[in-house]
Amino acid sequence: MAAPSRNITLQCLTEIGSLTLGPEHNQYFERLFHQFMTQLVQIIPPGIDLRRAYDQGSEDEQNFIQNLGLFFAGFLKAHIAFVETPDLKLALLEALKYLASISTVDDDEVFKICLEYWNHLASDLYHEYGIC
Repeated sequence: MAAPSRNITLQCLTEIGSLTLGPEHNQYFERLFHQFMTQLVQIIPPGIDLRRAYDQGSEDEQNFIQNLGLFFAGFLKAHIAFVETPDLKLALLEALKYLASISTVDDDEVFKICLEYWNHLASDLYHEYGIC
């Protein structure tokens, strides 16, 4: 599934994707997300059981899945508002499905990464709908 260069690339994309810059950069983050998701579905087909892939994978493959969780958590935490567009709706839903699948991995670090994002999302939804 994952080659060592993919892990390094994904770590770089995680750093870039987690940046919060001015609104003049939003179009670049939208493009990054679209292109990332386009490539990801070719590497890891949608619907794959990432828990099983993690359990049966090599160390590089396990690191890739963990790095994928870090990318989604960091990118979506910083930019979900900019990718909640009609053009990116399907990509966003697919990203959330990948993250949900990564959340089932039986590894404490991976679980913490995902849990932090789900907590952030739940808090945003809670405040957005004026429940508090």
